[in-house]
Amino acid sequence: LRGDALIALGCLRDAALCLEQAAEIAPGNLHVWLSLGWCYKRIGQIDLAIAALEEAVAAEPSEAIAHYNLACYLSLAGDKSLALAHLARALVMDPNFRDQVATERDFDPLRSDADFRLLTGALA
Repeated sequence: LRGDALIALGCLRDAALCLEQAAEIAPGNLHVWLSLGWCYKRIGQIDLAIAALEEAVAAEPSEAIAHYNLACYLSLAGDKSLALAHLARALVMDPNFRDQVATERDFDPLRSDADFRLLTGALA
């Protein structure tokens, strides 16, 4: 809860520290990993954001949001093949994510890629 409160206050580095502690206490908590990844991305630590979302996927492999967010961060890191794999998995699990792809700026690095356009039906 402290991590969420610090996020709301815009204190993302402090929030990340609290969420890291929460992840140690509750390593299976999807919300903690999603929030931690969100913080890391916004403080410019994309490698840590990816690691957090990999933990989210490990904790809850059937949660589309974990795959979608991991795809976003992998796209930003330039890992096209893994980004597309996780995006494909998210879209199969929850087709509603397709609506978000067109406006998701994290996918800008992939937007002109033929494989990305094929996967997303050129919606993006």
